[in-house]
Amino acid sequence: MSRFKPSTQRRAVSHRIPVVQPHERMLTDRAYLELSRPGKLRALPKLRPPYLEAIATALAFAFLIYLVLGGA
Repeated sequence: MSRFKPSTQRRAVSHRIPVVQPHERMLTDRAYLELSRPGKLRALPKLRPPYLEAIATALAFAFLIYLVLGGA
């Protein structure tokens, strides 16, 4: 006896059991286009001067060297 059902029986089973697709919300055409458009440019944030960052990094590095060499 074969494990497989003849095609007529498969069709009969598939018609008896309805497959319910989940209803997902779809975007309208206009909303879809709005998603693909780039947004408006905002004002650029004020940048800190780079030398302040360099000074802070150098001070932290010097402090760590001081600790490693047994200064404290």
